[in-house]
Amino acid sequence: MQFTPEQIRTLRQSYAQILPELDRVADEFYADLFRRDPRIKSLFREDISAQGMKFMTVVGVIIDNLDDPERLDIEVGKLADGHAALGIRPEWYHTMQEALLDTFRYALGNRFTDEIHLAWRKIFEEICAKFDERRAAAESAKASG
Repeated sequence: MQFTPEQIRTLRQSYAQILPELDRVADEFYADLFRRDPRIKSLFREDISAQGMKFMTVVGVIIDNLDDPERLDIEVGKLADGHAALGIRPEWYHTMQEALLDTFRYALGNRFTDEIHLAWRKIFEEICAKFDERRAAAESAKASG
């Protein structure tokens, strides 16, 4: 995954703006996600607030590694493998992406610019592509083994 310096700056600045409200943003994200597709909630066995903080921490790790493509690929690969093991369906990636974009839009209010929207959409699309790639590889290995 490659990002321009402008995209990295945009992603880091917008993430920094939601950091003071990370608990609330995480809760709103999961509430929106489950409203969009209630079947997804069955994947979560633990406290959603704790899961929300884990999720936002992972987003922070990704943001921190945007200018290190090798490290970013490793982190996203680990995340993709974990999601594949849980049985996350590819169509849920889009639902997650839209819920998170809307959550960030709400959290940032009028600070949520087109530039921010496009930068977050790009990173989510690249992450989802990596998830699909890893899931397909795991399915292929399973079928041939």
